[in-house]
Amino acid sequence: MLDTFLLHIIMDTDASTTWFYPLLGIYYFATHRSLYETAKPVLVKVITTSVGITIGLFVFTFLPQLAFCAMFSGPLAFIPAIIMVLGEAYILVTFVSKAFFLGPAQDALCLSRVC
Repeated sequence: MLDTFLLHIIMDTDASTTWFYPLLGIYYFATHRSLYETAKPVLVKVITTSVGITIGLFVFTFLPQLAFCAMFSGPLAFIPAIIMVLGEAYILVTFVSKAFFLGPAQDALCLSRVC
């Protein structure tokens, strides 16, 4: 029963081709050079913010999380501590970049008359 259900979902997903749209967007961006000038400043800001947040979290939160994980994981505590810090960095970068950078960037891209 479950195998038939999963097979049906896989077949529907393959037939719908909605999975292909992100690849089309990447191709469109790569082939339209006029979009680069609009997106480059935003990409630089987002990458800089991402690196800054990740380094800051490793500097300030890695050791406390390592100590907490050492109570449960022993000598391999650095593995879950790294995963926890990277997860927190992912969440913070997502919120910061969407709130401050990506909204105005989408407006600028759509108003550039290339869309």
